[in-house]
Amino acid sequence: MDGQTKTTEKRHIISYYLDVSLFADSDSDGIGDLHGLIDHLDYIADLGVDEIGFSGIANFPFDRQKKPSDDDDGCHGENYVCQLLKAASQRNLTLRPDFQAIDQIGKYLAGAGASSHGLRELLIYYCYKNNDGPIIFDYMGQPRLTSGYGSLRNHMEIAKMFATLQMTLPGTPYLCQGQELGMLDYAPLPWGYDVDSDIYAISVASQDSDETSILNYYRRVVALRKSSLILQDGETQVIEDRRHVFGFLRAYGEEGIMVVANISNKTVRPHVPLVGNLLISSYEGRVDLTDNELQPFEVIVARV
Repeated sequence: MDGQTKTTEKRHIISYYLDVSLFADSDSDGIGDLHGLIDHLDYIADLGVDEIGFSGIANFPFDRQKKPSDDDDGCHGENYVCQLLKAASQRNLTLRPDFQAIDQIGKYLAGAGASSHGLRELLIYYCYKNNDGPIIFDYMGQPRLTSGYGSLRNHMEIAKMFATLQMTLPGTPYLCQGQELGMLDYAPLPWGYDVDSDIYAISVASQDSDETSILNYYRRVVALRKSSLILQDGETQVIEDRRHVFGFLRAYGEEGIMVVANISNKTVRPHVPLVGNLLISSYEGRVDLTDNELQPFEVIVARV
C-alpha cells in the first residue's frame, strides 16, 4: 500500500449507491426487493466497495415481512431487514439507507460532463474545489455520462475512461448501480443469467467472465485505488488542461501517480511526457508508455 500505513478516513471508502426497486427481483413481480439485494450482496462485495447506500425502500411492501419486535433475538423468517444487516456485516459492507447527504451535489454534478468542455470543468472542480467530498459521475434521475458523451461505437472506451478518472481523483468515489456495467439508462440491473447473455452485452452474466469487460475493468481500477494511499490521500496538481487532454498528479510524500486522459475521439500526443511505471490503462492494447500517444478516450495511470 505504497509503503504507508492506512488510516480510517472517509476518502478511503468507496460507496455503491442503488435503488432497491431496480436492483434485483427475487419473486418475479417486476419490482426489486430486499431479498433480491441479500441474494446479490456477493456481487457488490466483489466490486471491492465498502459501503452500500440505497433508496427505493419507501415503496417496498414491508407489510409482507416479519416486523422486528422487542423480543426478537435474531435474523430469521421473513425479517429481510434484519437478514440484510447480518449478511452485509458478514461481507464487511456498511449500509447507509439515508443517502440524502449527496443529493444536492449529485443533482448538480452528475451529468455535467456530457461534453469534452463539461468534463474538463467537472475534472477541474474535483481537482481543486471538492475538498475530499463525494466523486459522483452518475446519479439517479440524471442522464448517465456514458449515454451523453461521445458515440455508442466508443461506449466501452468511454465507460472505462470514466471509471479510471473517478477512481484516481481526490475525494470519495460513489458508484451508481449499473455504472460498473456501462449501462445507458436507469433500468433494472440486467443480471442476464436467465436469458441468452451473448445477445445482451450490458449484463452481469455476459461481462463477469470476460476479462476485457467494463465490469472487470471496474474491479481492477477499484482495487488499484484501495491499494494506494497516493490515490486516496495524495495532494492533487493539474499538469495538463486543454481541449482534448486533461492530466493531474497525485503526490504523497516522495511518491507520485500521474493520470493523463484523452477526453476526445481522436488519437492525441499529450504535452506532458508519458513517463513512469504504467499501473493501468483504460485501453486494452496498452503495454507501456513508449509511444507517448493516447488512443481515443484512453486514460493512463503511472507511478512517477
